[in-house]
Amino acid sequence: AHDEMTHSYFTILEKTGYVGGEMKGTCAEASVSMLLNNESHNSLCEIAGIRILYRPAFEELASALETILKENDLSLNNIDAVMTGINGNKNNDSHYEHYTNKLFKERPLIHFKHIFGECHSASALGIYAAAHCLGKGTIPEFLYCNPSDDRKITPQNILIYNLSEGKNHSLILLKSLCGK
Repeated sequence: AHDEMTHSYFTILEKTGYVGGEMKGTCAEASVSMLLNNESHNSLCEIAGIRILYRPAFEELASALETILKENDLSLNNIDAVMTGINGNKNNDSHYEHYTNKLFKERPLIHFKHIFGECHSASALGIYAAAHCLGKGTIPEFLYCNPSDDRKITPQNILIYNLSEGKNHSLILLKSLCGK
C-alpha cells in the first residue's frame, strides 16, 4: 500500500473535513509492504480472516464478526486485543465508541493511528503493528487506549477493526504462529 501526501491533496482532504482543523486526525503518508507465504517458519503471524463492509447496519457488522470468529473456531473471549483505528478525529472516533462499546466491551482496545496518522492505507499499518505484537509476543504499553487495559499477556489473536468516515469498515483477524 502507498499514499503520498502533497500540499494540493492535503488541501482537498482538509476542505472535505477529512484532516486538519480542531480535533481532526493527523494526516500521514504511508508505504507498507508485506511478504505473504504459505509457510509458518520465520512468519510473524497468519492473516486468518478479512471482512470489508460498506455502511453496515450494526447487525451486519456483528454478523461479520461472528462469522470471522466461527470460521477460525474462536469466540470473542479468544481475542486478546482489538486494534482500532481511533485517530483523534472526534467525528471518526464517535463511530468507534458506538461499535466497540457494543461489540468488544470486555476486550482490551489498542490503537495505531496515534503513531502512524490517518491515510487511505491505514489498515495495512494496523496489520503491520498487530503482526509485530504477535511476532514479539507482547503488546507495548503505548498501544493501549486505556492504560488500565495493559495486560502482561502473550497475544495469540488480535482483531483489527478499522473504519473510515463511518462508512468503510474492516475486520481483520491475525493469529499467532507461535507453537505451530
